[in-house]
Amino acid sequence: MIEDLSTRSVRHAPWLAAVVAVLLMLILGTLGSPGGLGINSQTSTKVERDRNWRVIKYSIERNDGKTVWDWFGLIGVPMTLAVLGIWYQSQEQIRASRDAEEQRRLATDENKEETLQRYLDRVSQLLIEKNLIRQSNVVHNPIDESASDVIRARTLSVLRSFSQDGERKGSVIFFLIETDVLHKLKVSLAKAHLNGANLSGANLSDADLSEAFLRGAILSGANLRGAYLCEANLSDADLSDANLSGANLNGAALSGAKCKDTICSDGKKTDKGCPLPTANQ
Repeated sequence: MIEDLSTRSVRHAPWLAAVVAVLLMLILGTLGSPGGLGINSQTSTKVERDRNWRVIKYSIERNDGKTVWDWFGLIGVPMTLAVLGIWYQSQEQIRASRDAEEQRRLATDENKEETLQRYLDRVSQLLIEKNLIRQSNVVHNPIDESASDVIRARTLSVLRSFSQDGERKGSVIFFLIETDVLHKLKVSLAKAHLNGANLSGANLSDADLSEAFLRGAILSGANLRGAYLCEANLSDADLSDANLSGANLNGAALSGAKCKDTICSDGKKTDKGCPLPTANQ
């Protein structure tokens, strides 16, 4: 707020200087006669004599001083240069402020990309070292359960760090889908921060998304068949063409959600919009 006020003040400085200059010239203009500004005005008498020094003619001349245009020529040029200098300085400050903002944005984006890559590397390393996907068929495998808890903790953490970055949130979920972490290891996404996430076309069948934050999420064409969405916040989410057949939506918030051509939890397609019927009521 302070930077905005200072930038605005500098931006208006040239106009303020110009107004002051005009007012000053108008005030000075009232000090003299109609022909000038009344500054350095003089009255002189001119006398003409003959050879015998007798006065044959005399006249009175009045010099009303410099005109408005004379003074404008004296102070207008430096004043104009001063105004242009202030304007140029203000433009430089605005440009510097924009450059600094762009640098901050790029630095933030780079940090997020490094965070995402670090998450992907660590989870991939864990999957390879523990051979988790192949061992996932073993009933009550303690290694799988422990690894799932680690992956869940890291996933929830990285999703929180992305805040308003819906694209990178979507990248995390698609990574879990493509590596079979979500379906074979059954990693829970309960209470996951997925507001605004781009999950268009994602296969989230049977996923645990209970109490997940999915406000404004893009779930168009997503497969949510049998998903557990109890108490999830789906307000303003795009559920058009999504398949919610058999999904548990008990207590889910659906206000403002787009549900055109959505297959509801009862298996019927709706084109009337939300709220959708819920299963197991």
